[in-house]
Amino acid sequence: MTVAATLVASLEFPIVLIAPGLGATQAVLEELDPNGDCRLRSLRFFSPGTQIEFIVGHDVGTRTRISGRIAGYSTNARRFIYHIELDDMAEGDVEWVSLLVSRRRQHLANKIEDLAADIVHPPPLARASIRAEADFDLEYRIWETWRRATAANLSTGGLLMRAHEVLVEGMALAVRFVLPSTVLERCSEDALLGKLWDRGVREAAQTMLRRPFKELTLRARIVCHRPIAGTIGDYGVEFCSVEPAVRAEIDRYCTALRFARSSSASPRQAAPIRASA
Repeated sequence: MTVAATLVASLEFPIVLIAPGLGATQAVLEELDPNGDCRLRSLRFFSPGTQIEFIVGHDVGTRTRISGRIAGYSTNARRFIYHIELDDMAEGDVEWVSLLVSRRRQHLANKIEDLAADIVHPPPLARASIRAEADFDLEYRIWETWRRATAANLSTGGLLMRAHEVLVEGMALAVRFVLPSTVLERCSEDALLGKLWDRGVREAAQTMLRRPFKELTLRARIVCHRPIAGTIGDYGVEFCSVEPAVRAEIDRYCTALRFARSSSASPRQAAPIRASA
């Protein structure tokens, strides 16, 4: 079985779920087949038999109202997973929704293939968001409690995280970590600074390498996973709204890591530049 085959993705359509007489609430559409299954999740509880409706489509353009009733539910942590029995839809709406779902699945499949490739082997410098192999501890928080995990690779767009509990795609989380400043100690002056003939540029690069990393906290979401053993799994985590200063620090770490490896592979060993306090 390939890695991609073990990655389970839902549609992850954010919707507003309306229950007549009970008001509206936010939900996430996980599965939608106009001729069959419909599954969504929400933090709010609705009893089986409750009539519901929601709209799918783009903010501009065609939109379709879908209605049905809750046939049953299951739970995942504090979330309720609802199975919906759909009302009959017009033929034109069925075709349009099927096309929308098909395009959404293709979009998710492309993202999962990229993340699956990252799990097997981090890609080279051709990515827009370069993944660098990494090995450092981090913490993540889904609810109130921070839990420990480890990072296997990192880029300005996200990271690969190994956690010891079962998480699901679409989960919002916060991650915090301190990038290892030891990587700065392994950056050889010969590998980087020796090629900089301009004194001002060289001094600026020395300052960059000597400045230790500080704790970063980012909002993120889980976009795919690969089970490892029991409750252990690798999770593709995508950062949300990364501030420029934080992006620069992550990029600085990835750059230093590449230069450190380049230096260690070089036959000439120069004195390392050590991070100052």
